Amino acid sequence: MIEPTSLPLQDSVLPTGRIRIPVCVGDLPGSDYRVDAGTTTYEVVKYLRDHEELPGVMVYTGDQLANVLPRLRMFERLGQMYGTDLFIRKPIEALCQNLHTEACSLPADLRVNEAVQTALLRPLHNVYDPLVCVAEDQSTRLVDMHTLLVVQSQILSNLHDGISNLERVKRALARRISLTEAAYLIIDAVNEVVAFHQAAVSLHRQGALHLIAGRGFPLNPVMQAPDTEFIETSLFQTMARIRQSITVEDVDKIFGWTGFKGMEAMICWVGVPLFAGQKVFGLINFARTTRTPFRKDEKDTLDAYARLFSEFLEREQIESGQAPQFPGFKVEPIPAKISGSFIL
Repeated sequence: MIEPTSLPLQDSVLPTGRIRIPVCVGDLPGSDYRVDAGTTTYEVVKYLRDHEELPGVMVYTGDQLANVLPRLRMFERLGQMYGTDLFIRKPIEALCQNLHTEACSLPADLRVNEAVQTALLRPLHNVYDPLVCVAEDQSTRLVDMHTLLVVQSQILSNLHDGISNLERVKRALARRISLTEAAYLIIDAVNEVVAFHQAAVSLHRQGALHLIAGRGFPLNPVMQAPDTEFIETSLFQTMARIRQSITVEDVDKIFGWTGFKGMEAMICWVGVPLFAGQKVFGLINFARTTRTPFRKDEKDTLDAYARLFSEFLEREQIESGQAPQFPGFKVEPIPAKISGSFIL
């Protein structure tokens, strides 16, 4: 038997009170409590009573997932007449067969909305049972259906307030705040409407990109060394010239890929240039560590937030009356003739 693991949902709450949008089902709280099909019902009942946060148990036959027994349905059946007498000493698989339970397995990189749609297509008696989240390494976790629906509701609420969120950020940037505060404001505001695992705001100075704010980094962003390699890549130079974000669905398929420092675990990536007129200030990187590509609507949203931050940078340089800390550089723009996405 494997001990359960879980990530409290409240750990994903932003300073605004909204949740960080999860990239996929694999980001949701879950448990890996599992037993062999021959385990007695008594053992499972005792364990679930001691761990009230668990939505149920995964039942295995050898190394193969055979079934999922939901907590609520199990206790409901045992609470009926003769329920305990019939099943408490029998293997747990007998109770699974009696309740006609089944395992609904979903890939960990599936988006929350897609997972909800799949889950709700199950037979009516199974529709609110927990889901099995299967990672790329074939490890499994049990995700509560209630958690999935709560998160979907919050995602829809965040998206509904997308325009007002942009206005809120615009008003905040109009106040006197530091460059770092502004960068984190952008990152956290984006995370209310577009999901990511890592984000980095990097600005140009003396031929290098300096990381001024980041989320999902193992170290404090200010401790990161300037990146002198990424700024020389054709990918960055292309973004700087076409003034357009570019997405990469799988960085491992890009020959000679040079990723931004501190984002080594990424799979999907999008770079959003920061610019005003002919001046390029730097870029914002967003990355996902799962195979969950950035959609076009997400990319368009990132562009909108990047424009707000670019306006802030330009205004700060004009109003400071001093040599800017991150001066940017001039690049002659060219018309965008690509879709802005490397889909491989």
